[in-house]
Amino acid sequence: MKSILHKTGFIRIFSVICFAQLASCNMVVAQDSTKSAADTKTLTAKKTVKNTFGGNMIIDNQTVMVPIKNSFEFDIQHRFGTTNNGYSDLFGLFAPSNIRLGFSYTPCNKLQLGFGITKERMQWDGNLKYALMKQMES
Repeated sequence: MKSILHKTGFIRIFSVICFAQLASCNMVVAQDSTKSAADTKTLTAKKTVKNTFGGNMIIDNQTVMVPIKNSFEFDIQHRFGTTNNGYSDLFGLFAPSNIRLGFSYTPCNKLQLGFGITKERMQWDGNLKYALMKQMES
């Protein structure tokens, strides 16, 4: 009997703590009627989102971001080999791998040009990225 009361007491206390946490997370925001017309104009102006990603590449894929004008970026991409040999090639780190060196430059807004070279078969690649649309904060 004592353990049943102990468990139900624990459940009640746990429920009260959870409810208090949920209730304190909600924030009440009221509108301020003292704002002028100029303040409301700046609030409704459309602003573009900046720095969507930290860089131009995520792992080995291009992002949707085009950096600002006159940005130059140098990327080093390294793909590890197989881990079949274990410690003898440090679990793929020293195994035959592929490396890519890439450069990208943004000569004008919304346009990015880039090229790169890979170790395997010395393949050259080029890319061109143009931002047709920009993401808005709203």
